[in-house]
Amino acid sequence: MRISLTLLCIVSLSLVTTTYAQRQRSGTNRDSDRRNVEFLLAEAEKYYLIEDYSKALDAFFKVIEEDDKNPVAHFKVAQIYILEERYKSALSYAQSAVDFDPDNKYYYLQLADIHARLTNYADAARTYEELMKRIPGTDEYLYELAALYLFEREIDKGLKTYRRIEEAFGKSSEISYQIQKILIAQGDVEKAIEEAESLIEAYQDEPEHVFALVDLLLNQGQNGRAIPYLEGALRDFPENNRAHLVLADLYRREGKADSGIEHLTLAVTDEEVNLDDKLRLLTGYILLVPDNEELAASLKTVTASLVDTHPAAPQAYGIYGDLLFQAGDKSGARAQYIKGVELDPSNFEVWQNIVAIDWEEQNYEQVVTHTEEALELFPNQALLYYYNGHALYLQKDYEESTFALEQGKRLAFRNPDLQGVFHGLLGDAYNALKQYPKSDRAYEDALRLDPDNLFVLNNYSYFLSLRGENLNRARDLSTRLVELEPDNSTYLDTHAWVLYQLGEYQSAANYLKRAVNQGSPSGTILEHYGDVLYRLNRVDEALKQWERALEEGGHSELLNQKISDRQLYENQ
Repeated sequence: MRISLTLLCIVSLSLVTTTYAQRQRSGTNRDSDRRNVEFLLAEAEKYYLIEDYSKALDAFFKVIEEDDKNPVAHFKVAQIYILEERYKSALSYAQSAVDFDPDNKYYYLQLADIHARLTNYADAARTYEELMKRIPGTDEYLYELAALYLFEREIDKGLKTYRRIEEAFGKSSEISYQIQKILIAQGDVEKAIEEAESLIEAYQDEPEHVFALVDLLLNQGQNGRAIPYLEGALRDFPENNRAHLVLADLYRREGKADSGIEHLTLAVTDEEVNLDDKLRLLTGYILLVPDNEELAASLKTVTASLVDTHPAAPQAYGIYGDLLFQAGDKSGARAQYIKGVELDPSNFEVWQNIVAIDWEEQNYEQVVTHTEEALELFPNQALLYYYNGHALYLQKDYEESTFALEQGKRLAFRNPDLQGVFHGLLGDAYNALKQYPKSDRAYEDALRLDPDNLFVLNNYSYFLSLRGENLNRARDLSTRLVELEPDNSTYLDTHAWVLYQLGEYQSAANYLKRAVNQGSPSGTILEHYGDVLYRLNRVDEALKQWERALEEGGHSELLNQKISDRQLYENQ
């Protein structure tokens, strides 16, 4: 027994010793493993920092082999894959990092980022939700969460998230405007307006929120509803020039232009208001002038103030000219336009206005002067050559007229309609110069572009009849003319005179009778009618028409002799 007990003690002591030794070796191994993992992580991080991502990956993978639940290694592998844009490869490692250390916010952020890059917005949103639920103090990521819900068309969730942001951080204009946009998109305009009003209430010293609400109302077609907000803004901020601008515009839109004049005046005379905004606003008012004489008078004062406020701005004179033109003061308008081009001659539209007024007033000398000035600046504008050449023609300066018209014709090659006008006028000018081949060619060119050009059909056929040349062509042209305009007395006269030259007196008389019966016939038509009647041996009737032509005026130099001698005389 004593031996046995001794042996048992020896064995027990041996087991204890062995167990202790094993425990010693086990603890030593763990420390060694930890040190090895730490060493491998340090090596991997070294390669990562010098951007040798291939070696860094190998090293991090070795860490995972040693410690497959090491969150840092999984996080870093995912990070390298992100840098290499291998997002699908990164996803599982990022998820593992979160799983192995669910209290590290950066792991959630990485995972959410990868989901977003893969357009897995729902998964990204879910990751942010898990982050904020698990880790306190991460409400700042509500902004990203809201954006993700909107990407996913989860509008209600996005709206609720914005409300959570307001609960966490208080009211802000940025979030309030987002909420307003969502409510409008959902068709709940009234709630959007309430939201805008709550923002105004929260920031009473910031008038821009009032204007944001006004814009909202205007976009919804609720112009009248916007006015009280602006009036209130002016009570709180009387120096706010933008409120005057918008109110002036709103009153005009609401058909209350007279109420807007005061605000318009204050806006226009405020040097801090942008000139373009003033011009835009005034343009809307000027369009109302033809139907409102009182408004026209008020606007003249306002626009004169604009010129006083901006004496060096050519646009100010231009819009003053526009107002006077609309009010019927064409000469006054031209004077303002001229002041404008003296300051800035590069505005072609203003030159057009000047020339158009000259033309309307039949001041052809001024047309020539102003078109020549404009052509110095705009030598490639065909329209200026048209006005210049036509005015010269009307002044009987045919040589200069043909030069201008030929220039314009070449420039109008991309505009067939305008080119046809040039050809027609050239036909007239060359005819006046007795350069008949050029004249006929110009008319034919015009008719090739437009076979039914009334102006050309009339003049070409009439001049051929006066020359007594190519009368069959003249008859074709004048026949088409009266087919197109059967009740035009001038065209009936032209066709009749072609027939007269062809000796078809009865047909000519029929057309001239129709021309006379149109009412208020010219002296030329009456004289022609008398000539035709004379050819038909109806002398008394011819004399009567000649006498009417004498009373009417606009007849030939031979008319008095025809009447006194009761005899037909014709130019040879």
